[in-house]
Amino acid sequence: MTLKELSFRYDAGRAEYRSAFRDYLQSTTTLETLKIIASCDSSSCQISILEGLYVNRSVSTFILDFFRIDRKNTELMADVLQENNVLRCLHLGPLTGMGQLEPPNISGRFLEAIIRNETLEELSIPVHIWEQARWARLFRALTYKEKMRKLTILTSMWNTQLLQRICSALSGSGVEEKVCLGKYYVEGDVSVVECKAVSEICFISQAEDELERGVLQLLPSLNHITTVSVGVSRSNLVFSSAVANYVRATTSLRVLKLFISSGETPPNAANMGWGVILDALSQNTSVTELFVSLSNIFSMDEEDLKKLADEVKKSKHIRRGEFSFEMLTETSVFVRQLSMDIGANYTLTSILLRTGMEPTREWFTVLDAVRRNSDLVTRAALFLKTSRCDKYVIVGNWRRYNAAFSTAQEWRKRVDL
Repeated sequence: MTLKELSFRYDAGRAEYRSAFRDYLQSTTTLETLKIIASCDSSSCQISILEGLYVNRSVSTFILDFFRIDRKNTELMADVLQENNVLRCLHLGPLTGMGQLEPPNISGRFLEAIIRNETLEELSIPVHIWEQARWARLFRALTYKEKMRKLTILTSMWNTQLLQRICSALSGSGVEEKVCLGKYYVEGDVSVVECKAVSEICFISQAEDELERGVLQLLPSLNHITTVSVGVSRSNLVFSSAVANYVRATTSLRVLKLFISSGETPPNAANMGWGVILDALSQNTSVTELFVSLSNIFSMDEEDLKKLADEVKKSKHIRRGEFSFEMLTETSVFVRQLSMDIGANYTLTSILLRTGMEPTREWFTVLDAVRRNSDLVTRAALFLKTSRCDKYVIVGNWRRYNAAFSTAQEWRKRVDL
């Protein structure tokens, strides 16, 4: 058997294990994709991986999460990039929860190695690895690096100020189309939202203040923002209305993540805020992925659960849904309503319930429809690859499955990018 792809959590505490894996990387000629989560405490684990990769000439995709940014590791990575002419995709994910506000003290060899490398096509690295001046140098280099198609800068809520400076360096560089700045956690400088390299924004404070409402008013004119995560209180009609107006007006939003909390609910105003968002969602034509999560102190009433299920079921655009309710009874009401006439929906291809679901007849009805739709998308993708003559012969059988064709065509575009 030929091993071409390897993915695992690396926690080799003993030296002989690290040496064995390093030797494997140095000797293998078939491994093409290597994905590792480095869960060990010391950097010696990563050193053994990089030493193996330095000799390896088969791995074209290397993904390393929990990358320790220190001088030794970055210099080893620089050596790999200087000697390796096979690597096409490199992803170095930062340590989870790392709260560094300023770049670490590392040498510039890693940056120079990236600039001189002629084979890398995709690169993902943490935002805090360099200060603004070095990022600006990399952006200038991207203007003549034709093979480098995509640079992803991995951000966190602790690096907002550095991200603002990077946006300034990126402005006018001419390479914004090549750069993706990951998530921007909204605070302070609204100009970051206008940076075309930013595609996802998160409202994390849930302060529901004038700044956040101002950003929401700005968003419909920004086509590069395709993912929005927002926390809303069911009792705050002002902020919920701002969210609803955005959902109603946007034509570029693809992924919407809603985190619903209770807040201080005034009399006769239990779900006013949530209600206006649901109404807006019914008018939206761009959202293809919907995530709804209820806080552990908020329960949604039966009427709103049914309305949410109906909006998902009737939608001609929502292809993926993920829902997290506080109580199993809420999940049951939602699923029961969703299952009614779900067979008429040919759009939904994925659904996930974070709170779990008992194996009921209604739940299996929903799953059957989702699996059918997913299968139709696969068949539609194969159909798009057939000859024109073959398409004319069988096109009559596919006219009712426009949703499957639409999904298949969108996936095909993403692959071609």
